[in-house]
Amino acid sequence: MAIDAGVFHTVALKSSYRFGGFRGPVNALPEINTLEAGAGVTVRFRLGGNHGLDIFAESFPVSRWVSCRADANTDEIEHSVQARSNSLRYDAETDIYTFVWKTDPGWSGQCHRLLLRFADGIEHTALFRFR
Repeated sequence: MAIDAGVFHTVALKSSYRFGGFRGPVNALPEINTLEAGAGVTVRFRLGGNHGLDIFAESFPVSRWVSCRADANTDEIEHSVQARSNSLRYDAETDIYTFVWKTDPGWSGQCHRLLLRFADGIEHTALFRFR
């Protein structure tokens, strides 16, 4: 069977979720969230209802190193939490998901992009600078 390598198809993804943006304390792009490396961050967001806890694509969320822009707008994470590992919960009363992200103490002086890829393939990101 021959494969025509010159033909490409574009697929538009439609989200199964209604992502309501990041909630405090995390700011969305283009803001860079700043905090102490090793702290736990509460990443809060809405998806338009309870979709269970199996909302992320396999092996996500992930953190990727990115270069820091010296002239970028930054905002301090006012409240970090103690965390031993990443965790996810849903609060039906507020309709908010909370992903607790355990950052690495070795990231001091670095910038990272937190990438949330949902089970439907749609991605949302936030940027962080660590002290």
